[in-house]
Amino acid sequence: MLAIGSQHPLDVDGVSRRDFLRFGGLGVLGLSAAEQRAKAEASGKGLRRCIFVLLNGGPSPLETFDPKPSARGDIRGPYRAISTATPGLFLSELLPSLAERSGKFTLLRSLTHDAAPIHETGLQLIQTGRLVRGDLIPPSLGSIVARLLGPRNDWPAYVVLPRPLCDNGSAIWQGQWAGSLGEAFDPWSLESQPTVPATGDRGVGSISAPTSVAKHAALVEKWLHAPDPDRRSYGDTDLGRSCLAARKLVEQGVRFVTVNMFDTLAERITWDCHANGGWAPATLSDYRNTLCPDLDRAISALLDDLDERGLLEETLVVVTG
Repeated sequence: MLAIGSQHPLDVDGVSRRDFLRFGGLGVLGLSAAEQRAKAEASGKGLRRCIFVLLNGGPSPLETFDPKPSARGDIRGPYRAISTATPGLFLSELLPSLAERSGKFTLLRSLTHDAAPIHETGLQLIQTGRLVRGDLIPPSLGSIVARLLGPRNDWPAYVVLPRPLCDNGSAIWQGQWAGSLGEAFDPWSLESQPTVPATGDRGVGSISAPTSVAKHAALVEKWLHAPDPDRRSYGDTDLGRSCLAARKLVEQGVRFVTVNMFDTLAERITWDCHANGGWAPATLSDYRNTLCPDLDRAISALLDDLDERGLLEETLVVVTG
């Protein structure tokens, strides 16, 4: 195992870390961002894409993907575990469509952290892999992709739908932006996109995307809000509309799309079932009636849609809280 950034040398099969990095200069470690991008595109790896569905608020494992059928009833909760298309794998009965499609995804039940028990630390870790340390603000995965691979087909590399994260209870870094990489690699969103003037596009565009990308704002708005027969399978919710738009965006060339199921935890029913004060806590009835059905429908439709279009093999779909 090579620990890049370690303060101490590390031998890997007799090769020192210093020698590895020196010889690595002849390979990808020594390439500029433009050279790395060209190398990835030439190999075909640059054609890969990611849709990152963030379940802001922290969904309960017991009522979703880890129902623990052998646990005591007072631990399991009121909803039963159901079999899936994968022998030995059980999901909550609230996710029947995903249970039928278990062969299309891998389930990780081991995610945990020991940082401060607040939403923002979890958001930092799940979106950047690190916590803020002093002046170092870790960039999101999407921003790293934007830095290494850049835009494609006149579309930005990194997009957030339907809106970037905002109020989660604390004014702390949430890990969805470029951080120390700089604003040039912040995500593109409708909220940050300037309006296109009636004539020409001179001077239009955000620092995070090519100037002409501003013209696509109306198209993204249409995908999110205009009537669309394709939306029936996804569901007429923010999550359903955003997942459909994400599929269309990766088809156009966007490399990394983050879908926020909830951009804020304030004044709405979310996965945040322990909310207090003026915020509305989710109940087990909300899991049954709204949260799980919306998730089950939208993600199942997204997996089917990508599969039918031949995109699933080259599209990493991450659904996580």
